[in-house]
Amino acid sequence: MCRHRVRAPPERGGRRLPASSGVAFFDAGSVITTHGVDGVHLTADTDRDLGAAPAPAVGASL
Repeated sequence: MCRHRVRAPPERGGRRLPASSGVAFFDAGSVITTHGVDGVHLTADTDRDLGAAPAPAVGASL
């Protein structure tokens, strides 16, 4: 089961821009981590979880 959560961006670096301009921000790192032999690419499970996680927030905004 996917844990989905959309949250405000951390107050650091260039992440302030979405909040100050009224644009939604999604932190993919709050939902998934990388796996596999190289530690960079997603597995089929993490890819699915990442695709599903923002769906409730996107649906609510339509």
